[in-house]
Formats: sequence, structure tokens, C-alpha cells
Amino acid sequence: MADDEILANAPDAIRNPIQIRSLLGKLVKQRSILSVTLDGFRRQATSAVLSVDSPEGYVVFDELVPNRMHERVRPGSRLSIYTRLDNVDLRFAVQVAGIGRQDGIAMYRARIPAYVRYSQRRREFRSRVGAGNPINVNISLVGSDLGFDISLVDLSVTGFGARCSVHDEVGTGDEIEVRLPVGEDVLLLMATVTFSSIDEVQRQRRVGGRFHDLTPDVQRTLSTFVTTMQREYLRRLRSLQAD
Repeated sequence: MADDEILANAPDAIRNPIQIRSLLGKLVKQRSILSVTLDGFRRQATSAVLSVDSPEGYVVFDELVPNRMHERVRPGSRLSIYTRLDNVDLRFAVQVAGIGRQDGIAMYRARIPAYVRYSQRRREFRSRVGAGNPINVNISLVGSDLGFDISLVDLSVTGFGARCSVHDEVGTGDEIEVRLPVGEDVLLLMATVTFSSIDEVQRQRRVGGRFHDLTPDVQRTLSTFVTTMQREYLRRLRSLQAD
């Protein structure tokens, strides 16, 4: 089955044009950073949605970074896109219809996708990590001595989102060990990196991962920890709003 068919028939696929335009519009408002893969190349690039032209049915993307990836884009190029919107995974693909320039910066015009994957129906709750209560965890690449610390952005029993230094070498598909501090203990979690992209504005690397091979005991401990995190996050949020 082709990739497009898999995407279209996924249980979390959205085909309603109004919903799709709404999601793309949110990407514009939130200035979301997109992780983009150009067909035929393994290296990822970053971009952003600049505008959504609903009457004409087009969406406009910012120039790919780094520039060597932009130089490979042609009319007809297929862009596979991943980002997170409201702490939920969003995936879709487009075909470049045309390339223009404004103020010396390239822009790509593409048809609004006929479907997107937006995993809003997932059962696993994902808790945000408040800036006032950061959680740093250590990760290491499986089969390598390379290890470094990352700062969690969100966490669930199935995966995590995090930020780290742009110099930390971690890529999509890498297998990693995550050492999560839980009270006085440390949970050792195996995960696959599902997203790795450099935020050129904040000069940070954004990383996402999905856990696997968790024992029932570890799942229960992780679930309790995530619930506690969310309560603490909401408590701090209410306290700030009260002030």
C-alpha cells in the first residue's frame, strides 16, 4: 500500500476540508515549526505555514532550512510534514505547485491536503511540563556511548516531547534509553525518536519519542507520575492566574 493510502485510511485521518483548513490556520497563528522531509532525501528540514488561501485552495510554506534542502525543491516535489499542534501529533503531505519569492525569501505554494493525520483521539493523556517546574532527563543512543540531557516539554505513558541543545546528535528513527527521575528512583525507558528538528528561532533542538517494551509495573508507575505532573501543572497555573 502506498504511503498516501496509509495516511488516508489511518484511524486518526481527517478528510473534512473545513477541519483541515482550521488546523492549517492554527499552524499559521501559532507560528508552529514544521519538520519537513523531501522525497528522496533522509535529512529533515524546517519550515512554517505562512498562509492558507481557502477560496483558492492553496497553502503557502516558508523556505526550507537549511538552504541546501531548499535548493532541492522543485515544482512537483513532495513534502512530508510533521509537527505538534496543541500537544497533538499532526502529519500530512503536499506537492509543491509553484515556488515564488518575497523580500528575498522563497515560498512554496501547494494544494491544501485532502487529508491529514491528527491524533486527537488517542487514549493516553499527555501532560505539559511547566516552565517553573522543569524536568531534565538523561538519554543515550542505544549501542553508543553518546548521551546527554534533555528538558521535557510534555510526557505521557506512550511518549514525550523535549528540547535540547542544537549540538546534540539525535535523529528520527534513533533508538534511545531514557532515564526519567521519579521521586528517589529512576525509570529506564526504551524509546524510538519520532521527531527531531532544529528550532532556528530559539536555537534549540526539538525532539519527540515513543516508548516501547514497557512492563506493566513501569506503565503503572509512569501513569501515576504523569497524573501527578498534570495536577502540579494545573495547581501552578491556577496560582499564576490568581495573582
